[in-house]
Amino acid sequence: MSLKGLERMRTILLKAILVLGILFAFSVRAQEEINPELVNGRAPIKDGKVATARAEALEDAFQNKVKEKVAQILTPSVLELEAPVLDEKIYARSREFISRYIILKEFRDRDEYVISAQIFLSDQALRKALLSEGFLEKRDVGPVFLMVLENHQGKYSTWWASPAGTAGQPSVGEAYLAKRLKDQGYTLVEPIPSQARPDQSKLIAQTCSIETLRQIAELSGASICICARAKSVPVERKADTGAIVSEARLDLSLINLQSLESLARFSAQARAEANNVQNADGLALEEAARSVLPELLGKLDEYHPETRTADQDRLEVIIANLYSYKLYKTLHQALAHLPGVGSLELWGFSPGKVKFLVQYQGEPLAFSNSLARKDFGEFQLTIVKLDRNRIELRVTPVRYRGPRP
Repeated sequence: MSLKGLERMRTILLKAILVLGILFAFSVRAQEEINPELVNGRAPIKDGKVATARAEALEDAFQNKVKEKVAQILTPSVLELEAPVLDEKIYARSREFISRYIILKEFRDRDEYVISAQIFLSDQALRKALLSEGFLEKRDVGPVFLMVLENHQGKYSTWWASPAGTAGQPSVGEAYLAKRLKDQGYTLVEPIPSQARPDQSKLIAQTCSIETLRQIAELSGASICICARAKSVPVERKADTGAIVSEARLDLSLINLQSLESLARFSAQARAEANNVQNADGLALEEAARSVLPELLGKLDEYHPETRTADQDRLEVIIANLYSYKLYKTLHQALAHLPGVGSLELWGFSPGKVKFLVQYQGEPLAFSNSLARKDFGEFQLTIVKLDRNRIELRVTPVRYRGPRP
């Protein structure tokens, strides 16, 4: 080989060694650092059993993910008081609530095995478990009237169109939405043999009309109505498999039956295929209902925003711009004597900011408005944020305005 060829080979080898060195350094650094955005799990390696430690580290990551989500649902005091029960009834079942996961890093750190993963959790499954174990109570929006009138090839179906004296057979959309709403703790008005029915002759022509809604409110005693029309049609037959493709459209309204006010409207289209028209229609309708469910649940939560818990009437009250101890004493006294306050405790303190935990009988908005309207003389409170059982307020000094008339 010529001298020039040897020099070229030497250059290639040096570049390769340099690249390998960089990769090795990166690999070592990657093992030392765990991405804080991911969910981490650790477990001790006992008797050299690395595989066992790996499985336990993954389980620890699952539990950490579930604990993170539960902390967003329950209040701090419930988490503290019910910690042993949560460990036994919820966290020990963490794997049940995990829909999928991706392990991005795993390595041995001395006598521990460490896993860092992206973990996807089923919020619905977790809330159902919390509900069944008594950590969440059924929502008190009152009974919900559900009707999904479906048109299959010109034939209409809804469980409210069945003859009086018989149990109603739900349409596809009704069956799907009823199960999901019950899983979330809502109480449904269902057609039982003794249940009075709306005027069947008007259901098809006037499904969500004012007249029909008034009749529904009178007959059912429901406070809210989910009223929808849906239609499914076959649109294609697959040449290779012979499968039928159906397309479905769902138009849904959420209505306050007390005021007859429309709270929200949703529309969705979906396609599905099956070996016959009936199954394809059904799958397409179910997929359309599935696509509107998250927004529907969100609007229901707005109608009744608090997820009820054993500690639902406790408010976290955070007050910022606290510039003196005298001001703190004034606020503490004002909070303690506010109508509806049962108990008051200091929950946290940091420079310029204080957090109280308040036992309060009433709505958070009424509580925050009472504070914002109160005359403290040299300062006033401004509402910064109101979110479920958490209120953020800010102290604002005011100029002397003279005596009130």
